[in-house]
Amino acid sequence: MRKYVIIFSLICLAFISACETATNVDHDHDNEKEKAPIIQTEGKPEMDKATLEEDALFRFEGEVDGAKFFAYFFAENQAEKSLEETSFFGQEGDPVVSGEYDFYLAEKNSDVAYKQTQLDSLDMKFNIDHHLKNTIEVEGYDVFMVFANEVPKFIYPYMFMLQNGELVKIDTEDLKAPSTTEFKVFDDNKLQTAYLVNNRSGQNGGWHFPTLEFDAEQNQLTLIKEEIYNDITYPPNGFDYGHDRYATWMDEEASIIPYKESEEMEEWEITKEILNEAAAGRIADTPVKLNDNIKKMRKENKRIQFENWYEGGKVLYYPGYNVGYAPKHLESSDGKVTMIIIPGERIHMTVSEIKDTLGKPRRDMYDEMSESNLLIYIEGKNHLHFVYDESDGNVKSAVLREADKGEM
Repeated sequence: MRKYVIIFSLICLAFISACETATNVDHDHDNEKEKAPIIQTEGKPEMDKATLEEDALFRFEGEVDGAKFFAYFFAENQAEKSLEETSFFGQEGDPVVSGEYDFYLAEKNSDVAYKQTQLDSLDMKFNIDHHLKNTIEVEGYDVFMVFANEVPKFIYPYMFMLQNGELVKIDTEDLKAPSTTEFKVFDDNKLQTAYLVNNRSGQNGGWHFPTLEFDAEQNQLTLIKEEIYNDITYPPNGFDYGHDRYATWMDEEASIIPYKESEEMEEWEITKEILNEAAAGRIADTPVKLNDNIKKMRKENKRIQFENWYEGGKVLYYPGYNVGYAPKHLESSDGKVTMIIIPGERIHMTVSEIKDTLGKPRRDMYDEMSESNLLIYIEGKNHLHFVYDESDGNVKSAVLREADKGEM
């Protein structure tokens, strides 16, 4: 009997050992998969990574499935000189480099980088006092950008991303030359940038905000919409209006210019219920109400289009609504919400239809100060009025604010 027990024990030990071996093989196989190279090396000229760390003009960092890699922008024939005279390229005496530039790729723990010979060399010149590179992430891809001063006042982006172990160039034919290296990524695969054509009254002058869609499969950017602010597109002072929008676009990380009408102009359905909402300080499903703390509201609603002074207070412009507040002091961004404005493009009813829906207003009057016709309702402690055009009855805007003492 003891003999059989020993034999059985040996069989069990052999089985356990086999299982452990199989597990180790599987584990080793997983490790091999984890360590699989993310950069193609076959047929690629090599270069010492330490040399590129020292001499490359730009270094970019990216990541694929948790594995980091570096892209180096380098020219073996790079030459440097000082700018002889002030021009669009910079100020006299600025350091300028030029050469035939190529990309090299290296994994984080590698000592060797591999030249991306599938890409054409770029014959380029750079003012190294200017910031002419950027990296953005779009749909899980790290996109590397190099900017060239190709014409006065404009820089043009060349974009690249890692695909199947090699850098590929993204087709940017739809993209006009931006005057900033700033690109904003939103709604998964949308990009927006900005540039200025310094002509306030020319058809293509003014502040431009192109929005593009990124297609990773086609390696392409496609223009969806380009909003232009000049004195023709937004008379009479559209150029200045565009400057305000650009200032906010640069200052507020989440600020974008709407690229589709529905984002800004979704119809506001007016029913009798809006009077109860007005009494509670709310209007048109906006995520803000009267007397909200403006600093808290800005943190929660970051997609500001721009900010401007208006009648002694400030107005924040959001897609589909505007918020007015009285700052605690001149440069303050704190205070309480004092006004909410809905643009007329969201109101698809005439003033007569609004009267039929909401009933008799408190007042229907012409306001000489604003030179506007106002249809006024007082609900609780709040004042709701519609600004309208008397000639056709079309509504230009709706405004909710606290009622003045004399209106109660």
